[in-house]
Amino acid sequence: MAHHLEKRLGSDTVQAQEKRYYLFKDGKERGNYRLRPDIVVRKNNETREVIIIDTKWKRLDSTGPSQADLYQMYAYYTRYHHHQQNVKKVVLLYPSSPLFKELQYVSRGLDMAEEAVVEVCYVDSLNPEWQGKLMKILE
Repeated sequence: MAHHLEKRLGSDTVQAQEKRYYLFKDGKERGNYRLRPDIVVRKNNETREVIIIDTKWKRLDSTGPSQADLYQMYAYYTRYHHHQQNVKKVVLLYPSSPLFKELQYVSRGLDMAEEAVVEVCYVDSLNPEWQGKLMKILE
């Protein structure tokens, strides 16, 4: 999937399985629990926005994404944001599911300003238009 994005995004940077940050540092400033999002897209424009995508290959049922998956995405958001990355959103990308609709989870700060956005999206890899759908997710 990252390879297809690289070909279509041109000047933007696409990194698969990025291993840049850790969830924690120990008392000696060594990293613990390396974060490894599936795809990180960095816009090479004036905004320098970052979109983090984690692909899941399990089908969602009517209960939606697991709590662990949402925690994982929030961890990606907070760590990248902590390192001065302009994170626009993080995306959980699942195979198409008729049981659960695409949606957006938003975390707000004390001032009620938008803090973190986690989108739950679907792609049908058997549909020839899946690449266009993926590009729309990156808008």
